Amino acid sequence: MVILLQYKPKLSNRSTMKKVITTILLFCMVCMSSGAQEFRAGMAVGMNVNSPSYFDTFAGYNVGLRGEVSFNGMESGAIFDLGLLLSDKGWRYKFGEMASIDTYGVRDVRLKAHPTYLDIPLHAGYRWQVSPKLRLFASAGPTIGIGLFGKEKMTYESAGGHRNSRTLVDNVFDNTMERLDVALGYRVGMEFKHEIQLSVSQDWGLRNFDKGSSDIKIRNRSFSLGLTFMF
Repeated sequence: MVILLQYKPKLSNRSTMKKVITTILLFCMVCMSSGAQEFRAGMAVGMNVNSPSYFDTFAGYNVGLRGEVSFNGMESGAIFDLGLLLSDKGWRYKFGEMASIDTYGVRDVRLKAHPTYLDIPLHAGYRWQVSPKLRLFASAGPTIGIGLFGKEKMTYESAGGHRNSRTLVDNVFDNTMERLDVALGYRVGMEFKHEIQLSVSQDWGLRNFDKGSSDIKIRNRSFSLGLTFMF
C-alpha cells in the first residue's frame, strides 16, 4: 500500500477549489432566482460509515446545515437539496505480519486516520405529500468535499510485546491525501410535521485521494444516517 508511506509533491489545489466554490455559489443563486417559492434551512446531525477502497470500514459523524429550495411551495414537487456539513470520513488499515516487519521493523502495524471534510451536497430531487403531517423525498447529484483537517496515527507491537502508538502526520491533507474530493450519490427520507427529517444517503467518490500513487486508485465510499431539524 503506497498511501501514507510516500509523498510526491503536487501543485496546489487552491485555484481549483476557488473555481469549485464560485461555481457552487453561482449555481445556488440561479436556482433560488428561477421561480423558487420557498427556501428552508435546518440543523443536521448524523453518522457516517466510510469504507474507502482497500481500507477497512470506519464510523464517523456529520454535523452542519441543510437547505431546501422548493419549486412548488410546500406541496408535492421538485426540490433542490443542498448543505454545508462537517463530515468525518475516517479509515483504517492493518498491515500483514511480513509487511509490518519489512516496512516498519515492528509487528502488527495498524494505521488509522480521521480526515474531516466540508461536504457540500448539491442534489436535485422530488418531494411527495403523503398526508398533512408526512412527506417523502428523494434527491441525487454531486457532493463537493473540501478537506480541512485530520490526524493519522500508527499503532504497533514492540519487541517486548507492548502496544505503542504515535502520530504520523498532524493533517493528512498536507501530506498524504488530496484536499478536494468529488462524489456522486443520493439521499432519501421522510419528513414529519414539516420539521423533522430522517434520511439515509450514500456517496461514491470519483477522485483518487492518495497523493502518493497514481497506480492504486483509492476513493471514498460513505453511507450516512441523518436527522435534520428544519426551521
